[in-house]
Amino acid sequence: MSSRAAEIEYRLPAEFKPANIVICGKYSQKLNLERVCERSHRLEYNPESFPGIVFRSRCCFLIFGSGAITVTGIKDVRDFRLDMADLERITGLELQPVEWEIKNSTASTKLGPTAHKELQDHPSGEYAPESGPHVIVRIKDGLRCTLVVTKTGHCYVTGLKSRRQAEELLALLRSWGYTPKVA
Repeated sequence: MSSRAAEIEYRLPAEFKPANIVICGKYSQKLNLERVCERSHRLEYNPESFPGIVFRSRCCFLIFGSGAITVTGIKDVRDFRLDMADLERITGLELQPVEWEIKNSTASTKLGPTAHKELQDHPSGEYAPESGPHVIVRIKDGLRCTLVVTKTGHCYVTGLKSRRQAEELLALLRSWGYTPKVA
């Protein structure tokens, strides 16, 4: 398995349940996508509809001729590592990405049934019932993430890139009077 894939770490605090992690990387060389696809029927390549290879397993890999690679649908970094090893095995390629980077993630937690109503009045809260029954809170101070809070008190967080950032968000939510719990 690519040694760099093994270096990716992403473990959220127990109060958050990961829903989707997006990881990007760039191989150190350009790829001939047609030749790569010849190695396995599990690789999809239709340049008329999408300019890259699609490899679906536990996660979804999007591989481009420039060497750029985007991996989505990750719920656990272990799945990413297993799929990366599987991709290398079926293609016969052991390409070293220059660097892997977590670009975004979505996670969920539960704030409680009063959160929806209370966060409508928050200075960063946006509530437009005509566009949906949820409150959106954009947190800009250092954290740069977005909360989507439903009427039942479920909270979906986008924009987390590290455990440290998730812990800072937990501290902020607690300072607002919430005790986040796994949804």
